[in-house]
Amino acid sequence: MARLVSRESGRNFQPHYDVPVLCVSNLLIANPRLEEKMAYSIVKVIMEHRSDWVIVHKEAEKITPQSAVVGSPIPYHPGAIKYYQEKGLKVPAF
Repeated sequence: MARLVSRESGRNFQPHYDVPVLCVSNLLIANPRLEEKMAYSIVKVIMEHRSDWVIVHKEAEKITPQSAVVGSPIPYHPGAIKYYQEKGLKVPAF
């Protein structure tokens, strides 16, 4: 995924122009045979305990249900779909 880092982004590097950059997304991949209830529980714990994850790695601040339903190159597990839909989010169809 490519995006543009604006001069106003608040990053430490402050060029006098916008800089195109490449971004890397992380995916949590589950076997499709994983029980729906277990997949749902895993997603729920990840999303609802972000403050614990941030202690380990600051980038976890960016993990949100809204960001999780954007840009996946593979289908979502039915358990994950259930969680995101409960949060009022539309999960892309494959």
